[in-house]
Amino acid sequence: MGSRGEAVAREARSRVAVHGTVVRRPRCIRTVEGWEIASLLVAPADARRPAAAGDTGAPDHDAVLAVCSGSGASRDVPRLGVGDEVIVVGRLVPRRGARPEDDAVELVADAVLARRPTGSVVAEPPEPRIAP
Repeated sequence: MGSRGEAVAREARSRVAVHGTVVRRPRCIRTVEGWEIASLLVAPADARRPAAAGDTGAPDHDAVLAVCSGSGASRDVPRLGVGDEVIVVGRLVPRRGARPEDDAVELVADAVLARRPTGSVVAEPPEPRIAP
């Protein structure tokens, strides 16, 4: 396997899908230049503990930071609420901190799929679609 094949194999190994719930309200930013970035903490479904009222039941240290960018990221991700069930598909990327204990692994999302809890109400009307 050549160097290109090894790079493809490394890329394939770092792709993951995380199924869990949103732990904290997503954070979003849209810059003047038009860049859109959103982040959310997702706790795997098996990391839950008995929850108090208003708590998702998952500690933050068990959560994965997922980062989304691109058109619509700052508009769509904020619609997710704490406790919403999501599947995040993307690449794991190491991030260096100022100190060794601040090093982390971040999930750079290619797709975020969400399932709303039964009975949830959407506050905004759906966006108009253009028929083909």
